[in-house]
Order: sequence, then C-alpha cells, then structure tokens
Amino acid sequence: MDEAPIDLKALDPTLDGERWERRIATIAALARPELARRAAAAESPWLVLLGWFRPAFSAAAALALCAAAALGLLLQGSAGTPEPAVAVEALRLPAQVAFMLGDDQPPSVADLALAVQGEQP
Repeated sequence: MDEAPIDLKALDPTLDGERWERRIATIAALARPELARRAAAAESPWLVLLGWFRPAFSAAAALALCAAAALGLLLQGSAGTPEPAVAVEALRLPAQVAFMLGDDQPPSVADLALAVQGEQP
C-alpha cells in the first residue's frame, strides 16, 4: 500500500489563470439575460406562490363545474322537475339521510346521531 498522498493539483482550475477568467466571463455573459429578466420581474413572494397554485385552482374550479353539472343532470327528471329519489339512489345515501333531505326542516340532534350511528338494538 502506498502511503504517499495523491497529488490532485492537476485538477485545480485556477492553475491557468487566463483560462479560468475566460470561463468565468463566458458563464457571466451567458447568465446575463436570465439575471436581467429576474431583476425586471421583481415579484413578491405572494405572486410567485399564486403562480404556482394557479393550475391547481383552475383544476379545482373545472372539477367543481363538472360536479355541479353532473348533479344538475342527476336531479332533473325527464319532465325537468327535480327527482330527489333518483339522486338518493345514485348517491347511495342511507335511508335516514335521505329522509332528512326530503324534509323541509333542519334535522334535530337525534336525527343526526341516528344517521351517524345507525339503528341501535
């Protein structure tokens, strides 16, 4: 086994100073347009986050519109009148929940407990 340290001096990019400075100047020249674009934008962090979430908000809005349209079609019968029984069957709601939706009054606490827990023996 050789105990002598490995000489890595040949890998040092600063050995040839002129070549090193040319490389730095080339990189700076290539980066200048992008740096200028970023400096001109100077957006606030909130605008950047909004830009990131804009596709998610668009997808959520499109999904909500599709769901509303599907429910609208589901609740309309052949005569154009709402048919809640069809919606209850399509959504597979429990009988207690369907009964509460059919009433014109808000459900009581006992109704909600019965809907959540089901009938107890």
